[in-house]
Amino acid sequence: MKPWIAVALAVTLVAAVRLVTAEDKTITEQDLPEPVRSALKKEAPGAKILEIEAETEGGSTVYSIEVEVEGKKKEFHFSPAGQAVKDDEDDDDGEKTIALSEAPAPVRETVAKLLKGAAPISVTVEEEDDGELYEVEYADGGTTRSVELTAEGAVVEDEETVATDSVPAAVAAAIAKARKGGDVREVTLVRKYYYEVEVVRDGKTHELQISPAGKAKKADDDEDEDDD
Repeated sequence: MKPWIAVALAVTLVAAVRLVTAEDKTITEQDLPEPVRSALKKEAPGAKILEIEAETEGGSTVYSIEVEVEGKKKEFHFSPAGQAVKDDEDDDDGEKTIALSEAPAPVRETVAKLLKGAAPISVTVEEEDDGELYEVEYADGGTTRSVELTAEGAVVEDEETVATDSVPAAVAAAIAKARKGGDVREVTLVRKYYYEVEVVRDGKTHELQISPAGKAKKADDDEDEDDD
């Protein structure tokens, strides 16, 4: 008997919440030490400052500054003495900021449909096990969105910043319990896309989840499905 296959596109919704702990403090440019202001002007002359945070841990303070330069976002980290500091969250996996024109044609075509002619805020490319993954951040009205795509232009994931008071009651309750006195900085709705496949073989139904990049796993566990 030949296997019978049913395919459905499914979406996993995840709420990502960024919290500001008691050691993290949003400040203004005027609050920066003079060495930090000088270092920033040297590294990013004429940049528009989007956000500044003073992050204190173990008695040491790091100033994290997000700026916009020629429509692209960059983030710098400095010690109080104005020395560049590597952030613990910085990736060593080759993520690179590029122009949209450098992305493959399928990526540009999908982005053009999503943005409807608008310019993206930033475009990055990162090498993953399944191939290159492109992330495009853009503004949609008063909301910031981002989308991750394969080199073939298939959407793997998209994110949308949402208002804290717009989340379901159960989510709001979980946030209130988890923040432990911290302030909620940002809430992001994350949608992960995959194809759910039902295969009937020898009278038994098997379910698989296949990502747009072609990576398969069994629907009932986190084990990757073998090719055999």
